Amino acid sequence: MESENVIAIRQWMAAGVFQMKILWAVDHVNPAGNAVLLTKFFLSHIDDAWLTVLHVSRQNASVYYKTPIGLRQILTRDELLRTKEIEELVLHEFQPWRTRVKFRHEIGDPAHTIGEVAREEGADLVIVGGSNRHMLRMGPVVHELLQRTELPVLVSH
Repeated sequence: MESENVIAIRQWMAAGVFQMKILWAVDHVNPAGNAVLLTKFFLSHIDDAWLTVLHVSRQNASVYYKTPIGLRQILTRDELLRTKEIEELVLHEFQPWRTRVKFRHEIGDPAHTIGEVAREEGADLVIVGGSNRHMLRMGPVVHELLQRTELPVLVSH
């Protein structure tokens, strides 16, 4: 029996959606997770599907230092390593679609930044997700994102 997500996707495709820009906002990548599987389904079944994977580092994951031309912001070592790990996992998991997938990293308020990047990228769908250990942290971000955007948001855990 097909899941509700697969049924909804099939209905979307039957309605003539053959081009799609997807923004997937991540704070980690679980290769066996529903969000990865669902995103791979889109890429496999829609020839003109494009994926931007976005990782947003919060402001408190960075430090500032003074330079001759003003303040400069850099990420902490842990956040730099985490961002690189996410990027490598994304590029590995979506290797078959490498020409239609890009990774993007931003610093800021997650909900606001996700909304801004979705507009910049011309996204048709925003996917957010996490594992059970991240549910509490993702909850407020997802709630705020749903309040801010008029785009379809698929929440996958």
